[in-house]
Amino acid sequence: MCATKKAFVILHEEKDFLIVIKSRGISSTPLPKAQTQAPSLAELIFKDFPETRKIESKTDGEGGLLHRLDRDTQGLVLIARNQLFYDHIQQQAAKGLFKKSYLAHCLHQQPALPPQGYTIDSWAARLRNLTQLSCTFSCSFVKAAARSARVRAIQHQSRHSKNTIYTTFITLNRRQEYILAECCIEQGFRHQVRASLCALGLPIMGDPFYPNEEEKNEEFFFWATGLSFALPESKMPLNFSYHPEDFVNRF
Repeated sequence: MCATKKAFVILHEEKDFLIVIKSRGISSTPLPKAQTQAPSLAELIFKDFPETRKIESKTDGEGGLLHRLDRDTQGLVLIARNQLFYDHIQQQAAKGLFKKSYLAHCLHQQPALPPQGYTIDSWAARLRNLTQLSCTFSCSFVKAAARSARVRAIQHQSRHSKNTIYTTFITLNRRQEYILAECCIEQGFRHQVRASLCALGLPIMGDPFYPNEEEKNEEFFFWATGLSFALPESKMPLNFSYHPEDFVNRF
């Protein structure tokens, strides 16, 4: 990442939490020094907001970071500034009440799996004539290869999977050169949205991990665009969103 590129932009700040927009090319959490010399989002947040480092997190070194984004993904990240808020959001997440939304520009290829309510053949036919639809895709995940970060969606039991079911709610709209996918998850798994869309025959444009073999696009068209949760005491629901094009000149 070049020295002049901003690692994050603060979208919203309160006494209990921060919401930032993480730039592409920066990891959410610290990586081994052999892999990168660049500081992670968590380390940069600790520097500017030292109270976030003191929080007892589920994973060492993450402080108030409440969820992760892949290094390639730009978008919203929620960070707790005190233990009470951190614990509250963890409880919400366990109940499926901490929701995250994503936006992707997808291509079309032969699907490997169908969403709920379709067979593989009926889903393939539906994609060929797609204009607009909403669907639900539930699956488990297994590693695509022993030493790979890639995962593969499956809809059957496997000894290589914990058989935990993860669900992605998807709305698709046909555009002239791509399919716009709006996705929402209530519980997350590494690469969940990316791997799910690929399994559905909708690989994200420019995805380095789940590419379309015929595509040569270097830009990754995937953003984490929405967060939804409730405050600890008032239980008031909050929704935060951003439009990527509004922040092109901020990074």
